[in-house]
Amino acid sequence: MTSAAVMQPTYLPWLGYLDLMDQVDTFVLLDTVPFAYQSWQHRNRLPAPGEPTWLSVPVTKASRRGPIAEVEVSDGGGWFPERHLNILRDRYRKIPEPALADEVAQRIGAGAGGRLIDLTVPLLAWLADRLEITTTVVAASALGCTGQRTELVAALTQAVGADRYVSPPGSLDYLATDHDPFDDAGIEVLVHRYDHPVYDQGIPSFQSHCSALDLVLRSPATAPSVLRSGRLELSGLADALHTLAGTP
Repeated sequence: MTSAAVMQPTYLPWLGYLDLMDQVDTFVLLDTVPFAYQSWQHRNRLPAPGEPTWLSVPVTKASRRGPIAEVEVSDGGGWFPERHLNILRDRYRKIPEPALADEVAQRIGAGAGGRLIDLTVPLLAWLADRLEITTTVVAASALGCTGQRTELVAALTQAVGADRYVSPPGSLDYLATDHDPFDDAGIEVLVHRYDHPVYDQGIPSFQSHCSALDLVLRSPATAPSVLRSGRLELSGLADALHTLAGTP
């Protein structure tokens, strides 16, 4: 069987996002849906003493109304990308491989003034490479599929030749009542499960669900194994829905 997952492009995503990518044959970046301002599409967090630090990519007001693929990065009044670069230099001064932070900084700097996906997708590819993920990545905008929600996701799964769809748990709310497109296409639906691993973040208390970049920079040699240590067995859709509903 061939599997696929469909997720919106995210800025420096968390470990669970990358574990989902690692468990499928094809990972479709859903860049054709409307952009959501102040979402993970253009911001994420790094662990820091006290509270995590937000890294937000400013986008032009005019492009916010369009699909993710057409959103443009602005300079944020002159502070982007310098603020992100300064945070990286300050936070990761003593990492095992300082050249890795330089590589990230170069990619962030190169993304200023272009489309948001021209920033987020190369950074995602860099993280995947460092975590030894070899999954094929395809943009939804290159597949020409139409439809809404489950209909669109099922069409994208078919378009990449997959007969198994691995869903993030956040999609269970609508899959509970709207999974007919998968049934009609003969696509098996499984649900991703992940238990965030704890590792040394250089701060007193562990901060979960921050960007995977932190792990990659702090522990480059062990990052792939730490990523996979949080992996749980995929759940069938029916079992996942029963758990969501609190039924035995």
